Amino acid sequence: MVGSNRSAQHRWPHRICVPALAWLMVWPLLAWADEAPTLGHFQHTSFSKREGAPSDIGAFAQTSDGFLWVAGARGITRFDGYTFEPFVPAPGEALAATQVDMLFAPKAGGLWLGFSGPAVDFLKDGHLTHFGPAQGIGLGPRRFAEGPDGAIWSFSQAGAQVFRRGQWTTVLTPPDGTDFKTGAFGPDGKLWIGSNRGIYLLDKGGEPPRLVREGLVVMQLAMDSKGILYARTHDRKIYRFKATDGLPPVEMPAVEGVTNLLVDRSDNLWAPSGKSGIQFLADGAASVETFGPGAGLSGESAWPAATDREGNIWVGTEAGIDRFRYAVFSSLSLPHGIHELAVMPVSDGEAWIGSESHNIIHVSGHTQVETEVPPFALALSRSPVNGTVHAVATKGVWQLSPGPVRVVAPLEGRNLPLANAIAQGSDGRIWIAPASHRQPIRAWNGSDWTTYAALPPSRSIAAGADGTVWLASREPNELVNTDGKRTQWFGAVDGVGVGMVSAIWPARHETWVGGSLGLARSEGKRFVQMRVSHADVSDVTGLVLDAEGTMWVQTLAAVFRISAAELERFRKDATYAPQSRRLDSSDGVPGSPDPDRALPTVKLGDDGRVWIQTASGAAWLDPHHLPTNRVPPIVHMDAVVNNERTFPIIDGVVTLPQEVRTFHIDYTAPMLAVPERGHFSYRLTGIDAEWQDAGQGRRAVYTNLPAGNYRFAAMAWNEDGVPAERAGVIRIRLLPRFYETWWFRALAVVALLAALWWLYLRRLQKITGAMRIRVEEREAIARDLHDTLLQSVQGTALRLDVLSRRLRNAAFDRSAAADELMQLAVDTDAATAEAREKVQTLRSRAAEAEDQIGAMLGAAMSIARQHHGRVALTVMGRPRRLRVGPEEELRMMLGEAVSNAFRHGESKTVTITLRYGLFQFSATIRDQGKGFDVKAFGRNGKDGHWGIQGMRERAHRLGGSLRLRNMRTGGIEVLFRAIAGKLYVPRRHQH
Repeated sequence: MVGSNRSAQHRWPHRICVPALAWLMVWPLLAWADEAPTLGHFQHTSFSKREGAPSDIGAFAQTSDGFLWVAGARGITRFDGYTFEPFVPAPGEALAATQVDMLFAPKAGGLWLGFSGPAVDFLKDGHLTHFGPAQGIGLGPRRFAEGPDGAIWSFSQAGAQVFRRGQWTTVLTPPDGTDFKTGAFGPDGKLWIGSNRGIYLLDKGGEPPRLVREGLVVMQLAMDSKGILYARTHDRKIYRFKATDGLPPVEMPAVEGVTNLLVDRSDNLWAPSGKSGIQFLADGAASVETFGPGAGLSGESAWPAATDREGNIWVGTEAGIDRFRYAVFSSLSLPHGIHELAVMPVSDGEAWIGSESHNIIHVSGHTQVETEVPPFALALSRSPVNGTVHAVATKGVWQLSPGPVRVVAPLEGRNLPLANAIAQGSDGRIWIAPASHRQPIRAWNGSDWTTYAALPPSRSIAAGADGTVWLASREPNELVNTDGKRTQWFGAVDGVGVGMVSAIWPARHETWVGGSLGLARSEGKRFVQMRVSHADVSDVTGLVLDAEGTMWVQTLAAVFRISAAELERFRKDATYAPQSRRLDSSDGVPGSPDPDRALPTVKLGDDGRVWIQTASGAAWLDPHHLPTNRVPPIVHMDAVVNNERTFPIIDGVVTLPQEVRTFHIDYTAPMLAVPERGHFSYRLTGIDAEWQDAGQGRRAVYTNLPAGNYRFAAMAWNEDGVPAERAGVIRIRLLPRFYETWWFRALAVVALLAALWWLYLRRLQKITGAMRIRVEEREAIARDLHDTLLQSVQGTALRLDVLSRRLRNAAFDRSAAADELMQLAVDTDAATAEAREKVQTLRSRAAEAEDQIGAMLGAAMSIARQHHGRVALTVMGRPRRLRVGPEEELRMMLGEAVSNAFRHGESKTVTITLRYGLFQFSATIRDQGKGFDVKAFGRNGKDGHWGIQGMRERAHRLGGSLRLRNMRTGGIEVLFRAIAGKLYVPRRHQH
């Protein structure tokens, strides 16, 4: 948009710069649209090395993405309004020269860089393209311009060249001895060319350029919106012409000694003038203002100037950068050293300014006249009836308007100022609050003073609409309304509650007051405090309601605007906290007010302007024409960084290696007016469920992210809440580690399935082996039974058969038969025992477990019989044989629990439940006795005679836990749990 040329033969401050050629947005109408603005309408900010700004500024340009580029002593620097970032060429690339003399940003994007030699560079998307003689560049271009068709033109001693299809082509060769130095396109598409011979005009018809103005060595041209052509000449003067054939001159004040030229979008002229600072000529103004080092310029010498799409004016010096932007408040340019101000506005920019250091000053438009009213006139007022302006100064009350200025009410006093406040009531009486608390409130009726000793010493006075006046007492939370005869006092019991009252705004149906603790409103005898949402509105020094009902409140920190709609909501609902807009130094507020004198500090003019005063300045705004930045920000993704590694963003995608899981994303949105009030939010899809409010932050940090594809988006709003047209988006690909890849996961699943299958086969093998062993054992036992019991039975049968035959023989000895029968009985018993032993081996370990259960049941029933009670046993699960030690401990513990139930609980029935689980064994003993309060006993078992401690110790030795609880139906439940592996005999030992 803006270019500058800095030739080797030209030294500081002989540098030159072209103006902006196109505007992207239209700035809103300003309060002073019908009058010439002054430098007081602009908020000035300087940037120096301390803020990171480069030095020895040579040129500015704003690219289509919103960034401001600055050519300094060492290359170029990018600025987003918040951070200065020096440009570092991509690997393998370099600028044609370190010193860049000219910058130009075309509408299509990118940035042209001009140098003193025959070379230019084009920067786009972070990469440089070099153009030299081989690409058509002859002598070094001095200026760039963009034609209506988007073609880029350059001007030099070699003529005018156009860039098309990657090549610079000479389209205009100057006449002999002519040096084309600059060019500018008019709104009609005509090209005006400045040269060492004058100004040439190139019509669109294709004819050679015509010399339309001779005798000027033109270094720079600029066109305003009205078709006025400005020309800066080699002798550092500025001329302006009507851009028609013949270039008729247009009269203007003399602007000389200039080194650059800029016409802003409001057709104001900015002319950096080296060591003379900046000369400013407002559109339609008859005089030139100057802004130099004494006013806060960043350096001693001003050189380049440019404007951006938000309407800011940028000026470079040898030490830094200066920004001028339209401020909400327009400051008055008052004499140097003035302090402790008191302002009384009238209308149409007219006001009276009292101070501690100067006589009262009458301001009317751009004219300021110092009156005869001496200093320390800090109490000023204007009659609501006839508009008469009064002030309290040495000698008494002065009438300032209508004139002539004169004393109308004498007043004696040694200490200055004589009064803190003054007000004229609707009945014409002039009330003053003396500065000394020893002096009473007084009223002047036109001929005499009347004192009111009963009224309190006051800090501020306001005239009521009903002929009364309001007094802000010097005591906290105290307010007085009086007409001199009847007086009403309001205090904390009446809801005043604002601390030390400083400002009062009486209206027909309500009264507002402000003080050290905030604001309050009353419709009658009681005040209600108003809390402002998300704002600290305390230390109030002034307040007014404008014609639209909007409230303006000044505090020691800022000025707050509360809309009429918000106030109306508060009137209907006193619990509602209105929203507000905060205005401070960045909006043109000139410092802080005095909290004790010249109160109130906010006044309302007849033209609707709101005036404020501070200890060092005065300013005003028009509520109907507040400057608003309607330019939407453009979100830009800067970098993805892990530690000190920066990963490039290529076509909106960044790929991170597998070892990177923690990184931060730097993003921004160029906001060049008030970047500190910009607002951001961001979101990483898949990680952030909602948009994250970043405030003014321009960085998002993420840690320990899993591999995958992510979408990161950032959104921005400017200082006036205008959002970006679209969010900035990048896609992030985190490469997986080997164990995060799909093939590794597939292999892991296969390995897991294989392991499960192997475990299944092992288990099946063990079960099959165990069954085989049991079958073999049973077969062996069957063989043993066959070989023992069956043989014994058969042998016994044979022996009985033989014995029976013998007994038939009468000769057989009967005693021998008896002996034989006895031996047969013995042998039968032996065989039976042997058979019983064999059969016993067939019994499972469950039978042995049942023996243990029987033993435990027997012990419990023995205790029950002693108390004439009954025991019920339930066994769940497959019984397992218990180890000898744990079985004994368990039997003793069950016995203790059963004994307690019958002996102490007096229960008639006890229920025992044994659960043989695969992983856990449990025993539950429940009774129906009278029980006891389990919670009354400590965790350490301090139970006296109940034996619970012993049970706990047994449970602990078994590696388990013991829990007691009261049942709803009465009685106690004792629950023992233990890991099965610590109680059961291993299966391998059960055979």
